[in-house]
Amino acid sequence: MVDLDPRIGNCCLDANALDAAGTADGAEVDELLRQYWESDDFRLQVPCSVRQEIKHPHTPAGVKRNMSPFIYSEDVELTDDESARRDRIRGILQGNSKPGRHHQDADHLFWSQRYGGRHFITHDRRLLKKAEEIFEALTIKVLQPGDFLEALEPHRKRRSW
Repeated sequence: MVDLDPRIGNCCLDANALDAAGTADGAEVDELLRQYWESDDFRLQVPCSVRQEIKHPHTPAGVKRNMSPFIYSEDVELTDDESARRDRIRGILQGNSKPGRHHQDADHLFWSQRYGGRHFITHDRRLLKKAEEIFEALTIKVLQPGDFLEALEPHRKRRSW
């Protein structure tokens, strides 16, 4: 997979990316947020499909609170080419599961890429397992918060803004 500089383009968040509760890497979520607010090295954005997910009544209050200050993309009408790309990623994520079951995750990735996302930060194991296929389809890297921070560090060392 190509080494993409996380400081160039948008880095997009899944709803679960900032959920430190119940994850083994809660400290990494805190560190991601700290570095984001203190460094101005990278941009975090929330895809419009994730915004809809965050509005769900069962979304933990901590996730809603952590997501509230970020910029959200807008849902717009798709061109035929964009619809085909979204359908392709839906097919990759569906695999052998029931049709439509993973459309929401596919939409998160599609909208991330549509609005300049080069990295998608998530705890979703299904997306992480399909990271290479997703990269081939959308040229977007799927990473956990800690892996994103590790990917960021060498670029900071090579050159500064």
